[in-house]
Order: sequence, then structure tokens, then C-alpha cells
Amino acid sequence: MAPDRDLEDIHCGMAQFMTVKVSGLLLVFIVPWLPEYLYGK
Repeated sequence: MAPDRDLEDIHCGMAQFMTVKVSGLLLVFIVPWLPEYLYGK
């Protein structure tokens, strides 16, 4: 870990990426046919 950064700074920076990842995962669980529709079979 960089000495000039707080752990809070790291978590705040990571939160937006984790939100996108979790949202995508939930979308796949809610609409399971979506990957096949987007990428084909």
C-alpha cells in the first residue's frame, strides 16, 4: 500500500468499480437470456 494514501481513499476509489461489477452480475441473474442475446450462441 502506498504510504501517502489512506485505506479509506482506496475503498472510495474501488467502490465505483465494484458497483458496476455487482450491477452486471445482478443483471445476468435477473435476465439470464441477456448474454446469449448480446453475444450469440
